[in-house]
Amino acid sequence: MGAVAFVLLIACANIANLLLARGASRANEFAVRNALGASQSRIVRQLLTESFVISMAGGVLGVLLASWGTRALVALAPPFLLKTAPGLASGAADSRVFGFSFATVVMTTFLFGLAPALQSSRPHVTETLKETGRSSLQSPRNRRFRSALVVSEIALAMVLLIGAGLMVRTLAQLSRVNLGFNLANVLTLRAPLSGGQYKEPQARAQFWDRALSAVESLPGVEAASVSLRLPVNGWAGQFFNTADDPNPPAGQVPDANYVIVGPGYFRVMQIPLRRGRSFNEHDTQSGDRVVIVNEELARSYWPGQDPLGKQLRVGGQGPWLSIVGVAGNVLSQGPDAGFHPEIYVPYQQFPWLLGGPKHLVVRTSAGVKPETLAHAVVQEIHRLDKDVPVADIATMELIAREPMAQQRMVMALLVSFAGLALVLSALGIYSVLSYSIAQRTREIGLRVALGAQQRDVLRLVVGQGIALAIVGAVAGIAGALGLTRYLQSLLYGVRPTDPLTFAGVAILLALVSLAACYIPARRATRVDPLAALRHE
Repeated sequence: MGAVAFVLLIACANIANLLLARGASRANEFAVRNALGASQSRIVRQLLTESFVISMAGGVLGVLLASWGTRALVALAPPFLLKTAPGLASGAADSRVFGFSFATVVMTTFLFGLAPALQSSRPHVTETLKETGRSSLQSPRNRRFRSALVVSEIALAMVLLIGAGLMVRTLAQLSRVNLGFNLANVLTLRAPLSGGQYKEPQARAQFWDRALSAVESLPGVEAASVSLRLPVNGWAGQFFNTADDPNPPAGQVPDANYVIVGPGYFRVMQIPLRRGRSFNEHDTQSGDRVVIVNEELARSYWPGQDPLGKQLRVGGQGPWLSIVGVAGNVLSQGPDAGFHPEIYVPYQQFPWLLGGPKHLVVRTSAGVKPETLAHAVVQEIHRLDKDVPVADIATMELIAREPMAQQRMVMALLVSFAGLALVLSALGIYSVLSYSIAQRTREIGLRVALGAQQRDVLRLVVGQGIALAIVGAVAGIAGALGLTRYLQSLLYGVRPTDPLTFAGVAILLALVSLAACYIPARRATRVDPLAALRHE
């Protein structure tokens, strides 16, 4: 909402500037009306009515564009937001949206149309008719007000650009995070075994054994396995005890992410084994109870020791489990959450735990897109049991992007609003300078007649625009220093006061401001002094 308000303020400031210029160009008309008896209130009502018509046209166009923008927003929105905001998912505008839009149009028309209307409705009748409006048009108060509007536009655009820059840098940092596994060429789906025939844990284990064998026989499938939950968006904390410290003090019992997996899980996900072995066909209920831990857990509880052969017990009860392998760290709670201790348990030994595996993971051969095998994999599952529900079919690449969906949506919105704000600010500078040149034609003509070179005129006009940009940029930086801290929870690997982002935005704003100044400045250099003096 803050970004929307900033863009609205910038747009309103631009409109106010244009209304001031339009009112100034009609100063002669208003002076004549005033001389003929028209009251100030009548002129103000006329100008506000004209402003309202313009605002309504913009409001209608905005609502039409919003319907397209909402569809784009839905595509970027994280799933949890769509579930909690069904109105957003539909993308339909209701009476509340239209009512809010109408109220916004009325409010902005009154707030930003009143000042130009009052300014234009108070002409100096005698001077205006005598000087063709020049004295009133170039009043210092009028110039200062218009300059202040441009400065405020640049300041607001600066804040939005810095916020967008911070989010762009955050996503760049997140995209470089090592997830700990290879998410390419991996298809996933969820198939919970909840029917009556799978009430017994052994029946669930037998189904998954047959399903894995069938799926791995498909052309293009390199390996398949099962898991209770998937990396990046899955966490199930479980307390555990080590044989070295079986009775830790209350409040100091360690916990870890608890993952039930099949024998080929590490091969499918390409999670490296740093020490020991993976699970195999011998890890059944009749064999020794085994687990695999990740590097984070091994380093935390057996620093400088070989964890292989060490024992732990999950949940404070049950059998002691021997560590047979140490796997690489995997991000289990998103790219910005860091690594946590993890315990991997073979489902063949504990088919009753937490209802058993629910996710099937399939690695396809090189060059085979995983989504192309989705139908064949589902067919194999339904060939074994047509009543097994299959849902959430997706590639691992898509799932890995979900935790960053909120950052991506915020970034897209901020970049869009910041880009629009930058364009509006550039138009503000351009309009102020163009208007200034039109009012200073005689002055520029005199300067040229007295020997001023083109570079002198360029320096004069560009300097005026750059001065506004500098003041606005300084104000924007000050505002950004105070406001970007509210983005802290969305940032990763970058500080809210990141100097690189601030410097980059300042350079971008300087270049855009220079471009906005150049066109009016070039026009000023082409002023014919004789024509200018003759016109005045």
